[in-house]
Amino acid sequence: MAIGKAQENLSETMTAEPAIAFWTDLIGTPSEHICVELTSLSTRYGADEVIDWIKIVYANGFSDADKAIERISKALELDYKYNQFNL
Repeated sequence: MAIGKAQENLSETMTAEPAIAFWTDLIGTPSEHICVELTSLSTRYGADEVIDWIKIVYANGFSDADKAIERISKALELDYKYNQFNL
């Protein structure tokens, strides 16, 4: 059981790695809280989508990390709901 959980955690971390690296390059080293959020969002929506929203939110002046990740999370959720509704 522990091996399965470890593999799941590793898979999630690998999924989020591009988003975390992009955040680091653009904004700086993320806190543990931001890494957890980026991992969760990347697992749910894909790292490419997360990176796209990081670009959009950062370009609109959200340089505060906590506000930025909150905005990214809301944007991804709304984008996902919109796409599901319009299928």
